[in-house]
Amino acid sequence: MTIKLNTHNTLFLKDFSKDLKKLSPSEANRIKTKLKEILEENKKASIKKIKNYPLAMYRLKIFNYRLLFNFKDGKAIFIYCKNRRDLY
Repeated sequence: MTIKLNTHNTLFLKDFSKDLKKLSPSEANRIKTKLKEILEENKKASIKKIKNYPLAMYRLKIFNYRLLFNFKDGKAIFIYCKNRRDLY
């Protein structure tokens, strides 16, 4: 199954926004810029299905951060944005 991410099928939960606010402004801007490129310009994304992780089905890798999301009914619902060392 190929997952196509774009601005029309993407939702962000409050926890995701809170995670971004906890980051330094420069890190948050880097992530937002890269995510915008992926959503608006259809840039290639590093998406993998997660095994044995109850909170999310997929992860998107941006720099040292992992954006966890579920994909249901054609919509991507972003749940968390965590540093790799804090997540695994």
